[in-house]
Amino acid sequence: MNYANVFGRTQKQFDMTMNREKITVADFFNSDIKYNVFFRRNQRSTTPQGKVRFFYAQSTPIHIGTIFVLNGSNFIVTSQDGIESDIYFTSIAVRSDMTYKVKTDKGTASIPFVVVSDKWTVAHGTITQLYGAVALYTGYNSAVENIKVNDSFRGFGNYYKVGNTFKNNNLFYMYLEQTQAPIDNYKMKYTGVTSFDLKESNTYQLTYSVTNNGNVVENPHISYKSSNVEIATVDDNGLMTMLQEGSVDIVASCGGATCTTTMAISDTTQKVNYTTSISTSTDTIKIGGSYKTLTCLFADKNGQDITETVVADMTTADFTWTCFIDGTEYTNDSMVVWYKGSSTNSKRMKLTSAAQSYLAHTITIKCTVNGVTASKNLEMTE
Repeated sequence: MNYANVFGRTQKQFDMTMNREKITVADFFNSDIKYNVFFRRNQRSTTPQGKVRFFYAQSTPIHIGTIFVLNGSNFIVTSQDGIESDIYFTSIAVRSDMTYKVKTDKGTASIPFVVVSDKWTVAHGTITQLYGAVALYTGYNSAVENIKVNDSFRGFGNYYKVGNTFKNNNLFYMYLEQTQAPIDNYKMKYTGVTSFDLKESNTYQLTYSVTNNGNVVENPHISYKSSNVEIATVDDNGLMTMLQEGSVDIVASCGGATCTTTMAISDTTQKVNYTTSISTSTDTIKIGGSYKTLTCLFADKNGQDITETVVADMTTADFTWTCFIDGTEYTNDSMVVWYKGSSTNSKRMKLTSAAQSYLAHTITIKCTVNGVTASKNLEMTE
């Protein structure tokens, strides 16, 4: 059915067509905004390549200048006609050829544009090279207000500056004049942090902003070098790996520009010079029995007991007790009951009758303090 057959349709007929052939498209600037439409060809033949004709209820917030996404392509609405109906609108939308990056107070916005030359309209295919002046248009929005005369633009295989702009019927037009490309003038700025603690992490992704003649360079190719690879290294993707405490200079380069940043690396991880173990009265624990006392002991590098000295400066919060059966953690399971111990470095636990199915299995008790973990295996008996 061509679009002419839609003339005179009642609300019911329009709703039936919409329900049967509805396609939902998303707004370019806000993908949460959806538009329900259906598409038609014109009376003569197919709609010209790169253009679509579509219908939608008049209550739909589509207007000239609206940009929507259809099958991964951006389309700009260029007309709106009621066709003597108060039920629906019909519009033509033209597929965008390219995007123009606009600087705004919130950063950089990519705006879809349709390209028009003096002799023909580019409405399909991929543009690789255009010579001379180029005209473009898009839907009018707050972002395009930031485009100014003499702004520079690199595209279509050439370099341009904005010669003029104007607004007409909610469409924004821009006239580009081809000009000689300026000599590259790259600048770099480090945008990350410079102080690190190995206790938190030993890797960090370096980030930089790169401009060329004032224009932001997207996905710049940056090379990296560390002044001391014993303190920190950087891979080709800018991931810095910190190896030890110290100060190191990271030199980043792009397009002839360099940026040297001094990184301060510290390590507040508490250093320990002891080993730990868990002491129990026996190597078994009775299912449904009484509490069993678990004690974390400390020894120096010579194996001498230093528990009393080490524990003197600790609290129960320094000790983390966990338990596992066949590799699965049951620390907070209802069949395991924990109770405070008689000393800072001790804990009491018992197994309820719910653990009967694990009879003859081994339960592994673990105690972690200052990053050091001790474990103890107990046979589950009845």
